Amino acid sequence: MEEFVAKGGMIGTTIGPKGIIETDKDSYNFQKELQDKKFDQEALKLWLRMRNEVISELQEKGFDVE
Repeated sequence: MEEFVAKGGMIGTTIGPKGIIETDKDSYNFQKELQDKKFDQEALKLWLRMRNEVISELQEKGFDVE
């Protein structure tokens, strides 16, 4: 067991300061960051489209909307 730990255990696995096994999270964090970024972009596009629809409807009803 000590030899296994001395060699680094499984590839991409480290043992943290409290003895908790920490896996290699870089690729997971990168993927999560990309998903969050894409989600934010889609949310912004949806918000702008809804905003433009409301502005169009108000302008059709005669309101002066900037």
